[in-house]
Order: sequence, then C-alpha cells, then structure tokens
Amino acid sequence: MKVKTEGTFDASHFLENAGKCGNLHGHRWRIKVSVKGEMNGDLLWDFRNLDEVIEELDHTHLNETLDFNPSAENISIYILNRFKNDYPDLEFKIRVYESPKSYAEIETNEY
Repeated sequence: MKVKTEGTFDASHFLENAGKCGNLHGHRWRIKVSVKGEMNGDLLWDFRNLDEVIEELDHTHLNETLDFNPSAENISIYILNRFKNDYPDLEFKIRVYESPKSYAEIETNEY
C-alpha cells in the first residue's frame, strides 16, 4: 500500500557559506511525503504526522528552531529520520521544496 500527503509552511532561514542565501530570507516551504508498507489494520500511516512537523516549523526562523544548517537537503533528512524512528517498518520518500521548481528528495534506502 502507498499513501501520499503534502503540506506547506512559511519560515525564514539563512544558509551558512552559501552566497546570497547566506542572507536572512524566507520561503513558503512545501513538503511531500510518500509512505509505502504493509497494512496492519485500517491505516498505513496517519496523515497528521506531517501536520505535526508543519506546526513545529511554521512561522519560525529555522536557524533557531533546528540544530543544523536548514537547507532543503538537511530538512528532508530531518523529516525522514523523524518518521523512520517512529515507523521503522515503513518506507518513506520525502520532498522538501523551497520554491515551486527547486526541491531536495530523499528515500528510506538512500540514507
């Protein structure tokens, strides 16, 4: 079984050692989550799991909220690890868009 969900949040950040992106700026971030696994009951995975992540990050300054350099790549790893820890039997693909055409993507078997 596969399920997919997505959501958005607004947050500011800056990237260390990244030219113009080293300046404080903000994005409307979009996260897409794909989940694959065996059904054990009525739900494979609760969509509210993504809502919890979005609530944590929405309208924050990511450099203060997270303890790592908040690039799209690092945020995708953070979300993947969070979901893998809670659901080790499921496979995930995480996409983190920082603009409509630019995103980082990671899957369970890549990290």
